[in-house]
Amino acid sequence: MKTLAGFARLFDPLMKFVDRGERSAIVLQSRAEDPAYLAARGVKNLIR
Repeated sequence: MKTLAGFARLFDPLMKFVDRGERSAIVLQSRAEDPAYLAARGVKNLIR
């Protein structure tokens, strides 16, 4: 059940973010340090 535990850890904070009306996106760790990629997707803040 390791996969489900990881999902639950992501899901609850993500839903709180969405409930506030924020636009959300999931970014792969390998792309998180790529400013051009983040800008193209409109990502302004990363929550890790």
